[in-house]
Amino acid sequence: MTLSFSTHWPDKMPKEIATTPNGFVEKIWRSMPEDIIDKEFDKYLPKLEELGYPMANDMINITPKIHTIRKGNRFKKGDWIHPVIHNRTKRRYQFIPTFACAGTQSFKISYTENKPHVFIDGKLYSDYEYLEMLALKDGFPDLESFFSWFNEDMDGQIVHWTGFRYW
Repeated sequence: MTLSFSTHWPDKMPKEIATTPNGFVEKIWRSMPEDIIDKEFDKYLPKLEELGYPMANDMINITPKIHTIRKGNRFKKGDWIHPVIHNRTKRRYQFIPTFACAGTQSFKISYTENKPHVFIDGKLYSDYEYLEMLALKDGFPDLESFFSWFNEDMDGQIVHWTGFRYW
């Protein structure tokens, strides 16, 4: 299944990051096992550079993006994921080898009186540090940016490609 990722933050994000590169390509590469990075990265780098994608020089210091949150419930454990940028354009590019969905968790965010309520597998999470961890592991720089993106009620799922799960 195609899983499309943006390369820049949209306009609706906080002004400090709006329209700047989001680093998702590097963050997803960083989440892969070292042997995959060692064997495969150089195969993908030339095309990324050709597309003008700003790859980080020092990926060691990048916080890995180990999952993505999507509306709906279309992914299941074992599905093959084809991660792409520039989907549905002539510049479409699968930027990393295909990998298996390692599992999913249900995700829901609802707003009451402009306050977000986050549920994972039906459990309400309200601890700031825990929610910030969720935001960072999903590739956001901070919790404020996470809530700028997820700024309305949504039912969906967390699509994992590592063994990490929220408890």
